[in-house]
Amino acid sequence: MHRPIDEPTFGDEGNGAGHGPVSVPPPYRPHPAPGDLPGPWTGVPGPPAGPWADSQGTPDPGRVDPRVLGALLARHGWRRRGGAAGRYSRWTPPGSTGTSLLVPESRAFPDCEDLLGEALTALARSATPSAREVLTGLAVPSDEIRWWRDVPPGPAGVVPWTVQEQLRSAARQLLLAGALAVRGRAGYYGARHRRPAQASLETVVVGAAPGGRGLTAFLPVAPGRPIAVRLYHALHAAREATDYQRATGGM
Repeated sequence: MHRPIDEPTFGDEGNGAGHGPVSVPPPYRPHPAPGDLPGPWTGVPGPPAGPWADSQGTPDPGRVDPRVLGALLARHGWRRRGGAAGRYSRWTPPGSTGTSLLVPESRAFPDCEDLLGEALTALARSATPSAREVLTGLAVPSDEIRWWRDVPPGPAGVVPWTVQEQLRSAARQLLLAGALAVRGRAGYYGARHRRPAQASLETVVVGAAPGGRGLTAFLPVAPGRPIAVRLYHALHAAREATDYQRATGGM
């Protein structure tokens, strides 16, 4: 893999010419700076650390559908633990730690906006990854595609940089393959559709799981839904072919 021209070198001189004492490069990718924002696929590798409110502020409760918020909480591992039937529900974060949220069932509930405001503020101030993913889903209506890899942990519970790069590279290639497939069938694409396919991925937001073992790509619905559907069909066909080969020994 080629080193980007703007990537700092490891040496006292810092000119990359190989002169002077050279220190050992860090084996792990540094955490993103608190002010960095997730952007295009080739940009910042993950969301900024810390609560959402530190960099994004608190979402406007007037623009949030409580049913969508409830669906996102369920998708990201929050558990529904009662509430008043038909009025509001209580949600607790994964692991049963942290503050529970009261989410109205619909906007017909009289105190809907107040409850939504309190729930969104609590999510924005929470440092848990699931809270950030819920708010990302609200800010960018999208399809989520997840990758994960089981590898032995390194120091401090994180995986080596090379393993993170392998996962990121594989995910990038898979998304690019889906974007190319949307533009028509071909045995070999070459460079014909590569530029527009890459352009269609510029709005994809990427978040890394704690420890570097997982990756989530948020594909905005408008440009990204055809890519997500094509990848789903391709993976389903690959699974069927694998099951058939295991059962029969042939293709």
